[in-house]
Amino acid sequence: GTGTDTGTSDTGTSDTGDTGTSDTGTDTTGDLVEPWLLSVNNQSHQLLKVRTSDAATVPLCTLNVNDGYPSLTFGLDGTLYGSNGTDQTLDIIDPCTCEVTPVGPTNYGSIPGITANGLEIEKLYGVSVSADLLVTLNTMTGNGTAIGPLGIDFHYSGTSWSSDIDGLYAINDTTNSLYTLDTGTGTASLVAAIDTPFDSVGIEWHPETGELYACTNFGGSSRLYSIDTGNGHATLVGNLNYNCNNLGAPWVPVDCVDVVPFP
Repeated sequence: GTGTDTGTSDTGTSDTGDTGTSDTGTDTTGDLVEPWLLSVNNQSHQLLKVRTSDAATVPLCTLNVNDGYPSLTFGLDGTLYGSNGTDQTLDIIDPCTCEVTPVGPTNYGSIPGITANGLEIEKLYGVSVSADLLVTLNTMTGNGTAIGPLGIDFHYSGTSWSSDIDGLYAINDTTNSLYTLDTGTGTASLVAAIDTPFDSVGIEWHPETGELYACTNFGGSSRLYSIDTGNGHATLVGNLNYNCNNLGAPWVPVDCVDVVPFP
């Protein structure tokens, strides 16, 4: 999940389940698979693989559209979804080919923070910053349904499902703080102020590492951080060579991504 206002998904990963990576964290060649995130470079329109240990990146492919994606997320079944800020739709992005398939309009405009729904596989969560609402998005139609108001003004923001809390984390650049979002009411509750400034926001909890990652371009340079969900401390992972505002972590193995080596 993530977002400022410029997301992604996969039409082929839901069945890649156990074909590419073993339970020991190795791919089909027997090589160790380093934990990674995906991110759309909205300037080059490339889908990037980002290493969680040092923020190294490698391009996977180029999207067949020039639209902006402020947020992307993997569904629990392995499908990669993108929030299309240009067309204001929910899209599916194939991480193996970068082919984009529109699902449908969100009915809430651009949703700069989409994330997996750990309760219902056929839905995603999203934050509408124009209405300051938590919504669910139907993965078959893209249609958004309001859950309730956040209770505060969210600007550049992003949200992510975390199995650690069986709920949602969110970052809001207006307050430079980490929140939890009530999945029943939408209410945002402050966790902690983040001790590094945020502008654009990409955020994703990683099922393999158990870490909450976030990226931002504050000050004109883009960086990837690991965020302490207890006190908001941001630990620099590394610098990024593009304006990062979206991150997605896999819930199941994605062989076509796993096998691509980092430089």
